[in-house]
Amino acid sequence: MGSWNPKQPNGQETPLERKCVDSSMESVLVTTNLGESWSVGGTGLDTTLNEASTIIGTNEYVMDYTAFAKQTKVANNEPVFNGEAGLGSVTCTASSKVLQGCLFAEGLIGQVNVGAAGWNNSELPLTQFLFNLTGELQSTGLGTGLKHGEVPLYLSNDSGGIKALNYQVESNQQVNINYSYEELIYDVDWGDDMKLRPIDGQTTNTDDNGNTVLCGTATLAIPYGWVKNEV
Repeated sequence: MGSWNPKQPNGQETPLERKCVDSSMESVLVTTNLGESWSVGGTGLDTTLNEASTIIGTNEYVMDYTAFAKQTKVANNEPVFNGEAGLGSVTCTASSKVLQGCLFAEGLIGQVNVGAAGWNNSELPLTQFLFNLTGELQSTGLGTGLKHGEVPLYLSNDSGGIKALNYQVESNQQVNINYSYEELIYDVDWGDDMKLRPIDGQTTNTDDNGNTVLCGTATLAIPYGWVKNEV
């Protein structure tokens, strides 16, 4: 399904609303008279910045390109299935590449990463975690909850990114993966406090550079397996 792009063309490049997973557009239609007539147009595509080029600001365009279905949805912080064994690692990425987590960030916070050359994705182990009495991860308490190592991402252009811990959950004998995540904004440095905040739904936090960032909990849109209780 298509969507309206509210970004005003500037005659040069226009960011796309969704990540284009191909190297070019499927098709482009353009009108110069407010839709009275349409013609086949053409535009370039910057696959790193996810921008359409040679866009004339006084024209209107219909761009047909392929995006990927979002794989996650908003969720609550639920008890970790299998306890400590159900905890994964912290993925952090700012990469524009599909195979390096670009779609991961888009699915969690709707952001299209534009990180170019450099070390733009990494896996970090947890250095501290806490469970409450019902088996949920908690963000406050002794040592202030969930901690991980320093985000090692390197950028050659201004960008944003995301970090997320994956962990197993179970409901009605169906197994799923939850993600405790937080947005990353590069502003001189990442301004990251090396913590995650397991919460219900989505909210905002202030990073160490004073930027407002999204954080929250999400889960896979479709459970990935079943468990059988032993009697």
